[in-house]
Amino acid sequence: MVERIDFYILSTPETISFTCRLLEKAYKEKHRIYVQTNSKAEALKLNDSLWTFKDISFVPHRLQDMTAAPIAPITIGVEEGDPNLANVLVSALPKLPKNYQAYQRIALVIANDEAQKAEARDLYKKLKASEITLQVHNL
Repeated sequence: MVERIDFYILSTPETISFTCRLLEKAYKEKHRIYVQTNSKAEALKLNDSLWTFKDISFVPHRLQDMTAAPIAPITIGVEEGDPNLANVLVSALPKLPKNYQAYQRIALVIANDEAQKAEARDLYKKLKASEITLQVHNL
């Protein structure tokens, strides 16, 4: 059951570097994370960036379609789902997947894009009446 949803509203259209930092923090807190991206290209870019965003960090991860890859604390994909029994969902989409109740925490990373911000505002309004704790971070 979802306990908390964080809306990270970025001041830039680029979301990858922030997402890398967020994933590193969640990994260090021993969470299992599923990252839902907008596209295969974005998933590949995030995959590459996690190897290079810091010289001294290692954030173990895998792409969702890497069937031969061992399970990792972080799985990156495009489809809705929970391939690694994650307790945290990080999403580049300003909406919730059908199975959102499977996660304890959800982080929505919203680019500085008016359409995305409008969708995020609508979602926030819908969720405000729920018992889920909502946090907005303007970055």
